[in-house]
Amino acid sequence: GEIDCDEYGRILVRFHWDLANAYSMRCRVSQNWAGAGWGGMVIPRIGMEVLVEFLEGDPDKPVVVGNVFNGKNDAPYPLPAHKTKAVWRSKTHKGEGFNEISFEDENGREKVYMHAQRDHEIHVEHDRSKRVDRNQLESVGSNKTIEVGNNHHEVIGGNMTLMVGPNKLQSFVTQKFKALTSALGDMAGKLGLPDMLNMGEGNLIIGVAKNKAETVMLSSTEVVGAGKAVTVGGGMQTIVGGIANTTIGIGAYEEVGHNKAVIVGKQYEIVVGDSKVLMQENGTISITGNKILIDGKELVRITGKTVKVN
Repeated sequence: GEIDCDEYGRILVRFHWDLANAYSMRCRVSQNWAGAGWGGMVIPRIGMEVLVEFLEGDPDKPVVVGNVFNGKNDAPYPLPAHKTKAVWRSKTHKGEGFNEISFEDENGREKVYMHAQRDHEIHVEHDRSKRVDRNQLESVGSNKTIEVGNNHHEVIGGNMTLMVGPNKLQSFVTQKFKALTSALGDMAGKLGLPDMLNMGEGNLIIGVAKNKAETVMLSSTEVVGAGKAVTVGGGMQTIVGGIANTTIGIGAYEEVGHNKAVIVGKQYEIVVGDSKVLMQENGTISITGNKILIDGKELVRITGKTVKVN
């Protein structure tokens, strides 16, 4: 409905005994609270039925004290079907939408409902606490931005799944997660530790439909308590600008389906106990050990400008 008021929120009313186009003087509207720049303000709209009292019985001092529904203006929800619902619903000015806060008080169906026709803003000057005893569902139709000025801390008692991409990614990532657990089990078996993995609660699943980029400006540390498996469908490249150090406490297993090339610029050294193989950039290859066994099933060929056998 249309809204007609002055700077004090006063409205014009038409009494039942008035002529068709006759209106009263401007009437103040009783509010639930009225302070100096604070309080409540709801302006009755054109077409509403209101209750009017006259201060001290003076017909020149009318005050609107309330609103009532009638046969023309129905309640927001059909009655008596929704008699347990308390509701406050507005109406979009010159539109068909509405804002609403409602309370359902039927035993076993209690609910607080809030509807914003367009935007919903919350501004908290100090702290805000929220507690959900069971489940929470959050759905955002477009974009979401979270900005934290200081620290961000999350505790997840069970598992966490993060999907970036279409909904069909869910089943794909689930399959990959099962394959991961299988691969970790195989790796544990090869290392002789079949019982080191127990895939229960406490899992984090991340699925990305296309690309993932991660940049760390300083240091990055990753600690894995049990096993770790990396599966790459295509190529994989690792670039280390300084020194790379890998320490394996028990065993290591590597399998290459076709070719493998290792290129070292200065020196390459393999040490196993008292045995050592040393390759240098000048072409010198040194093999040192207590016993050196060379077994060629068909042929052993040694070629050199000078061959010395001690």
